[in-house]
Amino acid sequence: MEQIRGEIPDSTTSVVEVDDKPVGRLRIARTVECIELCGIRLLPDIQRRGIGTAIIENLKAQAAEAGIPLDLSVEKDNPDARRLYERLGFVQVGETEVEFKLRWHPQPDPGLQLTSTGL
Repeated sequence: MEQIRGEIPDSTTSVVEVDDKPVGRLRIARTVECIELCGIRLLPDIQRRGIGTAIIENLKAQAAEAGIPLDLSVEKDNPDARRLYERLGFVQVGETEVEFKLRWHPQPDPGLQLTSTGL
């Protein structure tokens, strides 16, 4: 209940709307080390329309801009969600009895070249 009321430190809970109608909820926690997708729920009849993917891609862009990873957890009994996250570039970095911990790292800027100074 505390996450719904927004009482988790550094987190934001938002209502997801499509055509001005509430269709889900999104909770995100932000620290200097990472962005964490703490929860995303979409009504069943709105799923599989690209809305979740668009939300995650937006979060990935924010993480890339900040140069930090995007973390999330997925319940082990939700293989469809795990496949989505893996398709979006997340990799497993840990697990608990009930969840897989996944992370997406921003790619280094291909235009950035590191050179040795010979020191």
